[in-house]
Amino acid sequence: MNRTVLTFLFAVCSAACLFAQMGNMNAPTFTKDVAPILQKNCQSCHRPGEAAPFSLLTYEETRPWAGAMKLAVRQKLMPPWFADPQVGHFSNDRALSQKEIDTIVAWVTAGAPKGDPRDMPAPVNFVEGWGIPKPDVIFQLPKEFSVPESGMVEYQYAIVPTGFTEDKWVQAVEVRPTERSVVHHIIAYVREPGSNYFKDQKPGVFFEAVPAKPDENVDTSALPSDFLVGYAPGQPAEILPAGEAKLVKAGSDIVFEVHYTPNGKAVMDRTKLGLVFAKEPPTKRVQTLSASNGTFKIPPGDPNYRVDASFEIRKEVIYWLRFIRTCTPEERISNIASCSRAVRRGRSCACPSTTGTGSFGTTLTSLLCCPQGLELTVRRTSTIRGTIPRILTLRRR
Repeated sequence: MNRTVLTFLFAVCSAACLFAQMGNMNAPTFTKDVAPILQKNCQSCHRPGEAAPFSLLTYEETRPWAGAMKLAVRQKLMPPWFADPQVGHFSNDRALSQKEIDTIVAWVTAGAPKGDPRDMPAPVNFVEGWGIPKPDVIFQLPKEFSVPESGMVEYQYAIVPTGFTEDKWVQAVEVRPTERSVVHHIIAYVREPGSNYFKDQKPGVFFEAVPAKPDENVDTSALPSDFLVGYAPGQPAEILPAGEAKLVKAGSDIVFEVHYTPNGKAVMDRTKLGLVFAKEPPTKRVQTLSASNGTFKIPPGDPNYRVDASFEIRKEVIYWLRFIRTCTPEERISNIASCSRAVRRGRSCACPSTTGTGSFGTTLTSLLCCPQGLELTVRRTSTIRGTIPRILTLRRR
């Protein structure tokens, strides 16, 4: 009797082990199933020298983080993407599909097996130090900027002449700090010849912008010609599709705006900007412009103060709505963008609204077509301390 029971128990255990082995045989592996997902969605940041705190290029680098990855993808914390999926479609959506989430979860649950090395896809050919192809030209701040260990640093500006003797079409562009730990965000503007933007400032030196007076009538000609590119932790480089490019006219200057945030250690930074020129003239010119209001004051105690900014679109364009949010993760924001009635043709366009938890460098993109004469109004309603620039990218027809 006892022998019969023992034999039965042995058979049950053997079957369980066999089924477990068969289950593991069918489980996703790193080389075949997980690595392609990481290459597509994660490695642009998770590699040496980039914003993420650890690398996910190899199995050996990824395996210690398997448990954290399972939690992060289940809760949709990574890749960082906080747009409401019920509001429009965004062309630069970095979120994982449910199938990709299930694959990573199943891989971790199965013990994070490596798999057959022959299944490993070829590594992505990243350009070291850049998220764009090898730049044709690189501009840097005129010298290193010394960031103190504590205190508040006002926005720093620096004008760097391009030296271009002919117009240049830019297909890809990236601005990046050399010391990421103290840089909240960077914006690189194009200042065309004849612009009044910082017209009295000398190039090659750091300076601080003089704030506008409350009753001052700001001259729109004093605005920069184009928002070339921006940086915030986790924000990807600007790589335009074939046939599209940004124009940097001969004799233009680059105006750097850098927001440093001391973090307890004095360091040096010398931010750099890389440009990749288009191989041939594009069929569409891309411009990124900002509707801004720099003179508002939030009354003390107001829980929901509204600020509007607008400008008129003077040519018919294809309009990409972009929200660039540069607030801290714990700050809640509510974003509303609205297009008013078209002056010409009686046409109007509806812009999506988004509501969610802010994160560094979240950029949402949606395509619209706006006619000439449309007045675009950007409304922001918020109680947070940080700024929320609204950046509008216009693609000329």
